[in-house]
Amino acid sequence: MKDELDKVKKLQNATIHMEFKPDASAPNLYSLFSVSSDTKVDEYFTMAILNNTAIVEGRDANGKHFYGDYKTAPLKIKPGQWNSVTFTVERPSAEHPNGKVRLYVNGVLSRTSLKSGRFIKDLPNVNQAQIGATKRGNKTFWASNLQVRNLTVYDRTLTPE
Repeated sequence: MKDELDKVKKLQNATIHMEFKPDASAPNLYSLFSVSSDTKVDEYFTMAILNNTAIVEGRDANGKHFYGDYKTAPLKIKPGQWNSVTFTVERPSAEHPNGKVRLYVNGVLSRTSLKSGRFIKDLPNVNQAQIGATKRGNKTFWASNLQVRNLTVYDRTLTPE
């Protein structure tokens, strides 16, 4: 996926949609899609699953979190079945001065955060992109066996409709 990373790094407003089927015995924490740095261990963006809850985490080069906590998001994925997770990001605007992100699970809004609209373009050192794991430096974290039938990145924020 490294060939596509330069395009993704330029996006302001964006949507990432992934359809996947985790193993019924998937670990408690696994990454769906991520971008990261091979030199800054704490600089990354990941869409992941934690205890069957879809989460998103973005961290700058100093390890500071962008979006807040998603662990208490109400919607769960279904292990051993096809699921979708969709992340949208909107840059700051007059209506949302910090920006806005949303996370959908199987087409239903699970969490909205108005804390930040920061995204991959705000991670100057990222040079790796991966599915099913997150590389931090030269180590791989949160790996899992999962089937993927669709990963689409849009250059705009899709609406709930």
